Amino acid sequence: MRLDTPGVQIQVRIDGDTPIGRFNDCLYFAPAEFSRLTQAQLDVAIVSRVGNWVARVTAQSNAPVMEPTLQELDIEASRLEQEASEAREKWRRKASGQ
Repeated sequence: MRLDTPGVQIQVRIDGDTPIGRFNDCLYFAPAEFSRLTQAQLDVAIVSRVGNWVARVTAQSNAPVMEPTLQELDIEASRLEQEASEAREKWRRKASGQ
């Protein structure tokens, strides 16, 4: 396959341990873009990708757990009961040939 074929991309795999766990991902570049990158630019892109992932996972794990209120649980229970009732009725009609 030629590098000038439309859609061809160069994949740079990132695989390593971080303080919060193992990170596996890839950066994709068009061949012309990749050929213009210096090693320093590639290193910055890799560090940035890993750092963004660490920040996102850390923020998610530090987010407060939102417990539903009793009112929210009642509303959801009512919605589910209505949905189940409608499904039973639909099944009864289908079973009776209507």
